This record gives sequence, structure tokens and C-alpha cells, in this order.
Amino acid sequence: MNRLQLVAETPRAGLWNHRFVITPHVSLSEREIVKVITRARHNPYGDNYLAVSSKTAQMRAGRIGREILVLVGLGELSSEQHEQAVQLLKKKSFELARLVTQTIDWEIEGKQLFVVRSELAKWEKDFRHFPTFKPKKQISLMRWWLDKLITNSSNNPILSR
Repeated sequence: MNRLQLVAETPRAGLWNHRFVITPHVSLSEREIVKVITRARHNPYGDNYLAVSSKTAQMRAGRIGREILVLVGLGELSSEQHEQAVQLLKKKSFELARLVTQTIDWEIEGKQLFVVRSELAKWEKDFRHFPTFKPKKQISLMRWWLDKLITNSSNNPILSR
């Protein structure tokens, strides 16, 4: 993943209570979305994401739930960038609250666990100046061994034949 993406979970999805809100062009699988939101609930700043959340009452049941907005694909941030990203996410979380309480028709869209909304794609543009995550190159022990074997093949009597 080389770009920033917003994903959210709301407990205010009408009759269905909890639903995920995603962009139309999300590159994460449903499983990855659930995984990152689960991690973000416990730790709002991870290796490649930053999250803000707030407690809110469910629309029908009145129970308290946690609404969370996660920016995924985020690279290493300076302390100033971190604070800017958090403040921007907080601002977008207010827009998320309006989206889930005033815009989305949960009777229609709530039938799907993952609700696709173009608003999140528009919000993502406000984050484009932040660095994106670049995974550290990991090499397996087997790959290392094979590379070593091939590199030293002239010294290896079996491979030099």
C-alpha cells in the first residue's frame, strides 16, 4: 500500500448498530480493515496508522459505543506532523459524526457490513502531504541462505560443476 486511506467504524448504524465506513477505492481487504480498526481501538498510533475515537450513544439502543476513524498507510511522522495529523483526524471525526447521523440512510445502506462512501475519499485528500508507510524489507532465512549459496557458487564444489 503506497497511499493513505481512511476507514471508520461507527456504532450508530441504525438498526444494525456497528458498521464499517470505507472509501470506494479502498485497497485493504475486509479482514485487514477489521484488523487495523481492532488494533487502533487499543493503540491509536501504530506502525502504519493513526486513529481518533470517541464514545457515542447508539441511535436505537442508547448503549455507549466507540466511533473510530483511522488513517491507514501512514509513514513515520515528526512530532509536529503527528500533532497536525491528529488534529486533522479529530476535525474529520466531526464530519464522520454528521455523515453517520444525518447523511447515510441506514435502512438502505446498513444492510452491508462495509458501507462505501465517497466522502471519505474526499477527506483523504486533506492528508496527502503526510508521508506514506514503506515496509521494512524483510528477508526469510531460506532466501538469505539461497542468496548466499548462489553468490558463493564458485567456491561450492557442487554448484561449480
